[in-house]
Amino acid sequence: LGCALGLEVVLHYGYYHAISHNLDKILNMFDKRVFFIPPWEMMLVGFFMLNFIYIKFLTIWRVSASLALTDGIQAPENMRRCVNNNYTFSGFWRSWHSSLHAWIVRYVYIPLGGRSTQLLTVGPIFLFVGAWHDLETRWLAWGSLNCVFFCAESLLLSTLRSSKLVEGLRGALWWRYLCAACAVCNILWLMLSNLAILYGFQGSADYVRAIWDPPSAYVGEGEVLRCTAVACWLLFCGVLVMFWIRECEAERGGVKPRF
Repeated sequence: LGCALGLEVVLHYGYYHAISHNLDKILNMFDKRVFFIPPWEMMLVGFFMLNFIYIKFLTIWRVSASLALTDGIQAPENMRRCVNNNYTFSGFWRSWHSSLHAWIVRYVYIPLGGRSTQLLTVGPIFLFVGAWHDLETRWLAWGSLNCVFFCAESLLLSTLRSSKLVEGLRGALWWRYLCAACAVCNILWLMLSNLAILYGFQGSADYVRAIWDPPSAYVGEGEVLRCTAVACWLLFCGVLVMFWIRECEAERGGVKPRF
């Protein structure tokens, strides 16, 4: 109920949803002298849209699960983590729509070879899920970007975890903060990949340019750098909190995190 009321308040008083769905017109058709969105607000548009999508589906699935309970059916929890409590592609997709994830793993991922052929099967799986949602280019963009960054993350992590040099650095005081800094970069790619659902290929490129390459006549000197620094610092602090949450979960019997 609280999520549903929150959605109504956000849709009525916040304009990020309307801005996001008309981004092409705002960036390419409107006169910048009449309507210009500064870089910091463009960042918030993307952040709030991802949270809006999360709360929307959380509400839909939990209302459905509540109705199922009236028939004595225990539906699985589809949102195992808050959208803001993820810093890896693999972790994000295990916790987002977990029932679909379980179905994909059982009937698509494992029959295609599982972990032994992961880098070869990730692409077809993401494209299948995109086509299952809708036959539109924006879903192709979503699947393509997620496939590229998921594979890059998987390759990098497997290389680092098998490195003896890295194993010797894990005890260093600064290692945790280096991992947090890398996680910030990963979160930025994760956000961009999933915003492609809304913007597609061209819209995603326009969105990135609107943040990091805005018209110089409408932004102050150094504004883009300041906005980026503040955003990265906030994400960095958030990642440290996520590390702490994972460690608390491990103490309660969960999987021990590897930074």
